[in-house]
Amino acid sequence: SNKPKNDASDYSIAFVTKKLYEPGSSYEKNYQQFTNYVEELNHNWDKIKKKLGKLDDFFPDQLASVDIETIKEDVIVFHTLNRFIKRDKSGIPGNMRYKIMGYALGRFHSQDFVKVSIEPYTPYFTYLKEMNINSKVISEWEKIFEQVKGSKYILGDCNLENVQYNALQPGKGKLDSLCYIDPVFLSNRDRYEDLSGILASLGRELVYNSLATKDGSLRELLTKTFRAIMDASTEMLAAYKLIHPDIFNTTPVTADFFIGSYLLQYSSQYTGEDKFSSSFRDVLQVLGTQFL
Repeated sequence: SNKPKNDASDYSIAFVTKKLYEPGSSYEKNYQQFTNYVEELNHNWDKIKKKLGKLDDFFPDQLASVDIETIKEDVIVFHTLNRFIKRDKSGIPGNMRYKIMGYALGRFHSQDFVKVSIEPYTPYFTYLKEMNINSKVISEWEKIFEQVKGSKYILGDCNLENVQYNALQPGKGKLDSLCYIDPVFLSNRDRYEDLSGILASLGRELVYNSLATKDGSLRELLTKTFRAIMDASTEMLAAYKLIHPDIFNTTPVTADFFIGSYLLQYSSQYTGEDKFSSSFRDVLQVLGTQFL
């Protein structure tokens, strides 16, 4: 459902979600808590912004908590912002999207670094053991997670496919809004979980496209994909650090853990025995293991 034209929310970052996940409590209650959180972020932004260096003009300035219209039989209908299109139709350069992502996630993640429980991440360790990852590597990551400090909320399902751009002039590269589709909104979790979701989905996209077009050898593909993820992470974290300049001093960097885990999970989704599926699986498994 579109907002009426006289209720436009220009220069905003919207979060369109199917569920706000917290076991044992109602959706409406949790969504109200989240709405209050977004309003608090907006309220404090002017004060925070004054302490920052000059920001790029195209960075959206406001966060938007999308209004629920109806909830019926587990189907949720939202008011949404107008004109959202995919990045490749927006005119925004591909590498620029990582700066925009880093900024948007920096705005969304709380300024306070909250203690993160290792409990939500034990399934990751169990999965990695099933994938026969070196047990010493897993043990080291478990120790690191005992020191992690995260955000009051993270999106929980953050990847390139779940982001659309609101271009004032489609194809001209002028952004006024950004929309995350289908976030889960998890509380008190590691902020690197969101950042890494974007990077891992980039890796999956590159591997898939290169194999589909038979572009180069598998060794060249591994090198190209690894470099692309690292380059994108530099762009994303540079923008993220504008808002959270002390992130590296505050909490351990767990991006490698999440990127590796996500790539391994992607690989296990391709169960076919054809050459494409086999190659896709192999490349993602090698990449995932390298990051871990």
